[in-house]
Amino acid sequence: MRLEPKRNWISVVAPAEKQEESEVVVLLPEDYKPTQNPHRTVEVVEDPQGEYTAGTLIVVPTHVVHEIKIKNESFHLVERNFVMAAVTQDG
Repeated sequence: MRLEPKRNWISVVAPAEKQEESEVVVLLPEDYKPTQNPHRTVEVVEDPQGEYTAGTLIVVPTHVVHEIKIKNESFHLVERNFVMAAVTQDG
C-alpha cells in the first residue's frame, strides 16, 4: 500500500523513539509520559512539491509528525511549514 501526500504534506519515515531501560523499578502514575526530545530527524519518502528528494533527512518538531494507520500499515506525514532544516553531508 502507498500513501500519496498532497499539497503541503511530506511523507516521511519516522523511526521509533529509542527508550532507555534501567534496572531500577519505580512506580509511576498510569498517565505518566517520559520527556521527549522536542525535535527529531525523519527521512523523506515523498515530497509532492519536489523540494526534498527521497532519502533526505529533515529536522522537525517531534509533535508535528502525524501517524496515519490504514489497515495494518502506518504512514507518517509532516506539514511542510514545520520543516526546520535539511541534513546534509560535509564535503
